[in-house]
Amino acid sequence: MLISFDTIYRARRAACAAATLARLRETHPLAPSGRDRDAGRRLADEAGMTLVELLVVAVLLTVVLGATLSPFEFAQRQTPKNVEYAAAISEASTGLQRMIREIRQAYRINSTSSNSVDFNAVINSSDHNIRYECNQ
Repeated sequence: MLISFDTIYRARRAACAAATLARLRETHPLAPSGRDRDAGRRLADEAGMTLVELLVVAVLLTVVLGATLSPFEFAQRQTPKNVEYAAAISEASTGLQRMIREIRQAYRINSTSSNSVDFNAVINSSDHNIRYECNQ
């Protein structure tokens, strides 16, 4: 059986690391000793969470979910306003397009003021007297 140099090197390195770790555990000032080591092992064997841990997690979950869902709630409240705003813009655009089309068809301007215009235009082969007034 032939053992490669690489296998020996890895085994020796793992053994040195394990020995160093064991030495550090024994000499470390915070390492448990004697009876404390057994108590730590017993506590580590018990699975589950304490009531305090569960309460802390519940509070943190509430805070995180509140912060996460707050923008969605804001967007939901704003949606009807945004839809109404978009409809108003669409209606205004349609009205302005009609007004522009009629003004371009004008052949005589009867009167103008700072907030109104009165003109004659031919629309669909018929003569119309059109007046636009801005009361606001």
